[in-house]
Amino acid sequence: ASIDWTWHVPAVAAIAMLAVGLLAGPATAAVRGGAPERPRIALRAPLMLAAWLAILAQAIPYLVDNELAASQRAAARGDLAGAQERAASARAIQPWASSPYLQLALVREEAGDVRGARRYAQEAIERDRSDWRLRVVAARLAVKAGDLGAAREALREARRLNPRSPALRATRDG
Repeated sequence: ASIDWTWHVPAVAAIAMLAVGLLAGPATAAVRGGAPERPRIALRAPLMLAAWLAILAQAIPYLVDNELAASQRAAARGDLAGAQERAASARAIQPWASSPYLQLALVREEAGDVRGARRYAQEAIERDRSDWRLRVVAARLAVKAGDLGAAREALREARRLNPRSPALRATRDG
């Protein structure tokens, strides 16, 4: 199950949507006189709303993952404008997530815009304060900007968030 969540999560959602469809559909109607009864709209509307919410709950992360993967592919082939555009699209779909901001930071870093990269890295941290990896990226960007105090603070926070990391233990400043 830990190998490819991209397929597992939609499969679970598909089963849930099928179950909701069976609950809302004619399969549950009592047969009287050869014709199924039509469920009242008051019963159908909440079930349809629940089905739409389930679809949206699955579609948003899927679309964001697709945009981020497209951004990474564009960056790998050197198309930084395309990478920036796809990462910005992911941010527009899911502005509360840290991953689009991290991708924007990495693209800006690759483009040589360390200041812009630091801004996006900080926005990613604001959206997910528990992800130690964002602090490591922020530390690297701070070093590139010559802000060693900020780099030390970011690494200190990364060590606090992930005290068992051998790589972070190796960065202890004396």
